[in-house]
Formats: sequence, structure tokens, C-alpha cells
Amino acid sequence: MTAYTQRERDFFEAMAIKLNPDIPFTVPDDDAPESELAKKIREHCKDNGLPCLIFPQTPDVKKFLPPGWPDVEIVVRGQLPLYLELKKVKGGRKSPKQKEMALVFAYLGNPIHECKTYKSFLELLYGKTN
Repeated sequence: MTAYTQRERDFFEAMAIKLNPDIPFTVPDDDAPESELAKKIREHCKDNGLPCLIFPQTPDVKKFLPPGWPDVEIVVRGQLPLYLELKKVKGGRKSPKQKEMALVFAYLGNPIHECKTYKSFLELLYGKTN
């Protein structure tokens, strides 16, 4: 029997959901911090050939990004870019600047999606899971 890595299992599960959304796959919700979620998203995008930008909120980055800019940008073939605002499962709230930026993006036709778990990321990318 082949032992698959977590990365491989995530990939196979995501592809199965994309190809046949009726398959009863479940992706466990996780209560990981934003940095862990960003790491999982970066790995998933890298493994699946999706260009992805994730900026850590350091003082240097804050000098050139406008306040409220989304945490993650993903380029998806044949679609508008996917913008994600990462939040903690418990207590994660948008700042006033993030709410303002979300309104601007929505007005321009490209909403910023709030993402609290890896499961919610996969659902945004591939559609609902069971």
C-alpha cells in the first residue's frame, strides 16, 4: 500500500471534489492560526500550478500595500483573480479599512472572500464539499 503525504491527499481530495462534487468527501475544518492557513494555501497553489501572492503583514510590506488590502491573491484560469481575507475561526473580524476595501472590490466586480479554514478555501476554489 502506498503512503501518501498530506499534500498528496489534499490534492486528490480537491480534484475528486472538482471532478465529481457528489462524492461524499469531507475536508476537516481546522482551527489553525492565519499563518498556518496561509502556508497551506501557498502549498496547495504551488502544487497545483496556481500563481499565488501572499504578503506577510510586516512593516516593510505595510509601506507599499494600501491599508485593508486582501491577504491572498490567486490567479485562476478562465476566471477573475480570487482575493482572500484570512481570519481566525474564533474572533476574527475585519477592520474598518478591510471593510472599505471589500466594498471597493465588490463595486469593481471582484469580491474579497473571507476565509477562515482550509476547507472554506477549497470550497471557494473548487465548489462546495459534502
